[in-house]
Order: sequence, then C-alpha cells, then structure tokens
Amino acid sequence: MKNLILIIAILIISLQTCKITNTPTIQLVVGTYTNEKSEGIYTLDFNPENGTLSNQRLLYQIDDPTFQQYDQENKALYTIGKRKGINYLISFIQNNDQGFVIHDSIKTNQNGICHVNYNNKLKIVVASNYSSGSITQANLNYEFNFENVKTEKHYGNSINSFRQEAPHAHSVTFNENLAYACDLGADKIYIYRPKNKWLQKIDSIATQAGSGPRHLTFSPDGKSMVVLNELASSITLFQKNKNNLFTQPIQTISTLPDTLTQFSKAADIHYSPNGEFIYASNRGFNSIAVFKQTQSNIELVEIETEGCNWIRNFAISPNGKFLIAANRYGNNINVYSIDQKTGALKLSDKSIEINQPVCITVVY
Repeated sequence: MKNLILIIAILIISLQTCKITNTPTIQLVVGTYTNEKSEGIYTLDFNPENGTLSNQRLLYQIDDPTFQQYDQENKALYTIGKRKGINYLISFIQNNDQGFVIHDSIKTNQNGICHVNYNNKLKIVVASNYSSGSITQANLNYEFNFENVKTEKHYGNSINSFRQEAPHAHSVTFNENLAYACDLGADKIYIYRPKNKWLQKIDSIATQAGSGPRHLTFSPDGKSMVVLNELASSITLFQKNKNNLFTQPIQTISTLPDTLTQFSKAADIHYSPNGEFIYASNRGFNSIAVFKQTQSNIELVEIETEGCNWIRNFAISPNGKFLIAANRYGNNINVYSIDQKTGALKLSDKSIEINQPVCITVVY
C-alpha cells in the first residue's frame, strides 16, 4: 500500500512538472540598429505565464530593421530595412517547419524609412519615410507579393527649427479602412481613405504647435484614439466627430513628472489588451508612464524608471500580464509584470541581452 501511495505521489508531481514546463511559448520578433554588434532581425521565445525569455536566434541579416508588424491572419511578417543604404520593404511568410521564410522585397525609393503597417482588407502595406516626409504604399497581389508602389508626399513645417524644418512622416495606423498618418515635422495627422486601391488624403488634424506627433493607437473597443507627441512628451486623447473621424482632441497629459527640467522625448504607446490602461515610453528621462483611462479622461497612475534605458519600443503580452521593453542603450530586453488592478509595472528578473533592440513584435 505504501508503494502504491508513493507511485501515485510521483505521478502527480510529474504531471504538475509537465504542466509547468510545457506552457506554450509565443515568439517575439526583435528589430535592431546594426551599427554596432547586431546583425539584423532576431527571434526569441517568450513564456506568457512567467515572462521568461529564451532561445535567441538570428532570423534575417539586414541593416537597421527598426520596425516590424505581424499579420496573424495570413501568418506574414512585414519589416523595413536597408541594403547598401537603400530602403526596402520586406515580407516573410510563416512556415510551420521552417519558421519565417523571406517572401518578397521592394525598394521604396525614399529616405529615412522608420515604420511599416498593413491592412488585410485593403491588401496594402504602408511604410513611413521620416527624412523624405512621405508614405510609401505597396499593393499586395493574391500571392502576397508587393506591386504597384506609390508615394504620397507630406508638406509643412512647425516651430521647432531643428526637428520641424520640414515634414517628417513617422507612422501610419489603420482604423478599419481609414489610415491616420503622424507627421512629426508638420505637426499634423493626415487621414487617408482608400480609393481605387490607393490611400488618398481626405482630411488632416493640426496638433499643438511643437508637439511632434510620432505614433498613435486606438482603444480595443474602437471608441478612442490616443496620440503620442514625441517633442512635447505628452499624449492626447481624441474622440470622433459627426463624420466618424477622430479629429476632436479632448485632453492632453504629460508623460513626464511636472517638475522635470531635463531633455526628454516620447517614443512608443500602447493600450493594455482590456483597454483600461495606456503605456507610453520616454527617452532622456528614461521611463514608462502608466495611465488609466475612464470614459471621459486619462489619469496618471505612475512613471516607472527602474530598468529603463532609451526604450524606443515595447510590447504587451496578449494576456496583459507583461510589458516587454526594448532598451536600445541598455542593449537588453526587460520584462515587467503588470498589476491587473492598477496597471502599475514591476521590473522582473527576466531579461536577455541583445545589441540595440528597437522594436518588439509579438507573434501568436
């Protein structure tokens, strides 16, 4: 009888161990700057239950692949990068046996490529070109190859003579069939609508002079748009107008402490999966600002500084338990646990070294 009890106990422990060790991991794609030791795009395994990072490997060798987007529906990865100083849009297809396999690439014929996004319904991929002040559109055919490239130029400048002497397109974000393009140099957000397979400007939003809109995000319920202003280190909450466009600002709040005097600039912004919290990173005053959103306004929860070293980009795990931060100057990726009640961050001991990481994309 004692032997039977011992065998049962061993089986229970074994099953519990298997449950812990067999927790499915998800993949992270990491973009980097390559002017030091990095070689291009890397992948990592991430455990969404305990935040562990592991199995770092080189996916693709290319210069400065600083932004990626993952198309879950079609198992495709879109990235930007440079070959011999020339800017490219590049696509990968996810193969069950081989992982990501390069699929297609195309020149943008523009300078300072810094962001990429896609829209499945429109079959279009869009790159933002900071130096050229333009966006590059590429249609996707039925085999998901790039074709029919077109460039849309932005115009204007603003009051910061160093950063806003000309238009500087920084990102394009889709909301259903509409595209909102942040232009840091012009202090504008251009709104595009599809027509004959192309995105065409239909409106623009003038942001506060000198604010420098960089990125924006939409709440999971689609009722709010929040813009990250790089130069002003602030975020602005927008609501829809009578034409169903996000053109009405209702609140702007700083991502920095009120008494701060040192140089800083904002970098990235994301909602939590449940839409209750907003996270924004700062460079200079290296930190992540945490906000709680109610139906009518945004309130600051905290500004986390521990473990932050020039976070150009970060991601939040699909289950909302962890924030994964790319420290460009720290040459590492840190994992923060997220308090599910308050949204507050706590630096974990989960970290991995990687040279100049600047973009984290979750693959699931």
